[in-house]
Amino acid sequence: MMPDEGLNRLISARSRNLIVGLLALMLVNIGLASFISHRYIRPVAEALERLKNPDPATKTKIPEIDDLIEFLAAQDEAPMPGETKGLPIQAHSALYQEFVRNIQSLSAAEKTVFDLYVEGHTAKEIAEILCLSINTIKTHNRRIYMKLNVASRKELMLFVQMMEEVSCINANSD
Repeated sequence: MMPDEGLNRLISARSRNLIVGLLALMLVNIGLASFISHRYIRPVAEALERLKNPDPATKTKIPEIDDLIEFLAAQDEAPMPGETKGLPIQAHSALYQEFVRNIQSLSAAEKTVFDLYVEGHTAKEIAEILCLSINTIKTHNRRIYMKLNVASRKELMLFVQMMEEVSCINANSD
């Protein structure tokens, strides 16, 4: 049997030792997390940042990301399905006419977003202009793509470019 005073000192000493040990463990964990972040995560984050402005000459030393950059560059250079470079607009007339007809099926909000795309704005800029969240713009994009039967912004902008060419041709013929 131990007196209460001695027991309290023993418990206090063990509690202090436990707290100091836990603090030391926490500091080691923070140091380890910093090391792992610096060593492994930062290079990946930097490589992913390079994806925004892919430069085929720049290598990231991460094979998977280098392969992804090469794939995206090849995708940009490859013609889209159904796209044949150098053919006049008449070769695409059925798709183009369907696209133009489908513009009428857009809701007022979708038409506003579409018009801003036609003016050359990005999704982020449209969100700022319309004071909407980027998720709302993405929802409108999904619906616009579905209604206009396009798969991507690139394809949408191709049809917009065709609309501009037709407008120029019509203006010149008048």
